[in-house]
Order: sequence, then structure tokens, then C-alpha cells
Amino acid sequence: MGKRVLVTGASGLIGRHLVRQLLTRGDEPIIFSRRHSIPSLETTRIEIREGDLRRPESVAAATRGCDVIIHAAGEVFDRQQMKTTNVDGMKNLLSLLPREVQQLIVVSSIGVIGAVSDAQVSENSPCHPENEYEITKLESERLALEFGRTGAVRVAALRPTNVFGERENVGRPDSFAALLRVIDKGRFVYFGRSASANYVYAGDVAAACISAMESDVTGVVHINDPCSLEQFVSAAADALGVRRPSIRVPKAIAYSLASALQVAGAITRRRPPLTMNRVRALTSRTIYVSNRIPREMPWQPPYGYAEGLKRTVAHYRKIGLL
Repeated sequence: MGKRVLVTGASGLIGRHLVRQLLTRGDEPIIFSRRHSIPSLETTRIEIREGDLRRPESVAAATRGCDVIIHAAGEVFDRQQMKTTNVDGMKNLLSLLPREVQQLIVVSSIGVIGAVSDAQVSENSPCHPENEYEITKLESERLALEFGRTGAVRVAALRPTNVFGERENVGRPDSFAALLRVIDKGRFVYFGRSASANYVYAGDVAAACISAMESDVTGVVHINDPCSLEQFVSAAADALGVRRPSIRVPKAIAYSLASALQVAGAITRRRPPLTMNRVRALTSRTIYVSNRIPREMPWQPPYGYAEGLKRTVAHYRKIGLL
């Protein structure tokens, strides 16, 4: 018999994959959402419990009768709502967990580590979050892990790297779709000799949540599908059906160009096509690794970045983002 699994953030990129995978396994997913209906997940096999993490009374009602909670909800865009949703929402969830809940799996973010230099970064690396999102996600993660240390419930905090997949066209900027468009138009340029790509497909993150549920792992776990930037961009070009990029520009020239474009952008009040941060991202050799996989959590991506890119490109074309 499957488990009754409460999923927060089910309408999001990871959440939709997670609910479908739970159904395939024979589990009973229960959606906790501010929306009374989620069209992409319409089925009589899914119960939707409407409510808001920021309202204790609805949290208490939603968690009742569940074996496992997978907390994938979080505020990413609205800076004013990040603390109330990411931190206060977690406090409500923890203070109202019923006794029958055996596990809490929190979908955190690799961003809680903050900026790092070229290196391998593991779960033992220190965290120095810089922006409001990173700060509130780390605080939320720490609250959950501290609660887990009481022994009341097993708690795992999964930190996926840059998650990509079949996002809905919700009118917000989509940086991954922008990257695909640059590759599609033959405008992608490599900076320097080599760089790392730290991306993971949403379906693989969902599978990691289920692996955590099955393995009873606790604590922080990094979720990544690392490869070189050239491997990732080449796979994206293959999915798009275009020639693989091959032009390389020395890193020093790229930084000089980005600096000049930022100055010009400040004068003209226009967004520069290349920034210093973008050059840093495209030249970074940082790789996020896990000390917990596969020793404590036997997960490996069931799709992988190449298949994930094919599915993402097909979806973006379907909804008009490509």
C-alpha cells in the first residue's frame, strides 16, 4: 500500500513532476495549494487541500492524516513575501505537524551556499547566502533540520542546483528559455577554456525526493547532474536541432566587454546584453557534489540533462517560448 504524501508547491516546476511520479508509484499525493484547482494535475486520484502556509489554521487541516510531507513550496520572485512564505510558513508547518507524519523532505536550494570560488562544494561547505531568497531559504532549511534533531520526525533538506524543465508560461522572465534562444539563434559564445555546468532536470529532482522518502536519509543532500558547460550547451543545441556552438573568446576580453556594456547600459538605462555576473557564471569551474549519494541515498538521475533538455525544448516550443 502506498503512502499518503502531502506535497506543497505542487503547481510548480518540481511539484508537478513529483505528483505524477507519486501516482505512478501507487502513492496517494495530497496537494496543499492556494489554488482550488490545478489544470495540469486534474485527476480524481488527487486530493487538493486549499490553504496557505502563512495561515496556521489551514496548515493544521492540510497536514492531518499524512505519512510524509514533501515541502517544495517557496517564494522566488516577490522579495516582500519571501520571509513570510519561506520562513514563517516553515514555522507554521513544523509547529503543527501531526504525530502520524514520519518524514519531512524539504526542497531547499544550492543558492543557500552563496558565492564560491572554483572548487568542489559538498554538503559540508559553509553557507554565506547573499540575497533575500538565499537567506530565507537557508533559515527555513535550518529550522527544519533543527526540528529533525529532536527525533520527532526524520528531516532531509535537498539542495538542487539550477533546476530546468517544463515551466509554464506565466509572464515572468525565464532565464533558461533566454539561454536556449541564444543557442537556437547561433549566438552562444564560450568564454575562456573550460567551465562547469550545474543543472538538474526537474523530473530528476522529483525522483530525488522519492529516493529520500525511500531511503530515510536525514540532513542536507546536494542534488546535481554535473557536466562541462560544453557538454550541456552541445546537448541543448542537439535538442534544438542546430549546430553546436564552437566560438571561444578569452576570459579577459569577455570581462572587458561586459564592463563596457554595463557602463553603456547605465548611461542609456537599458539592460546590457552581457554583464560581469554573466561572465562569472559562464566561466565558473565550481562543481556541487554530494557526500551522501549513493552511500546513504541511492539516487541517480532517471532522465539526465540530455533527455531533460529534449523534453524542455519540446514543451517551450509548444507554449511559444521558442
